[in-house]
Amino acid sequence: MLPAPVQIGFSPKQYIQNAKQEEARVLLETTDMDIQTIAQWMGYGDPFAFSHAFKQNTGISPREWRKRHCDKNAEND
Repeated sequence: MLPAPVQIGFSPKQYIQNAKQEEARVLLETTDMDIQTIAQWMGYGDPFAFSHAFKQNTGISPREWRKRHCDKNAEND
């Protein structure tokens, strides 16, 4: 079970956003789902809003994240 948001120093909104971003990173790394589908899965009606939020959180676009991490995963196989 995950710790309650109060215990980790995030507001409930930040906690949910962080959890969504983590799930999006996992999906980008481990599936071939397109970015629009991942955006919808994460609750974004607009893939551009998802991409913007993702870049704000990680510093890079979802496409770039996938490229960098899929390349690393392929090297480790």
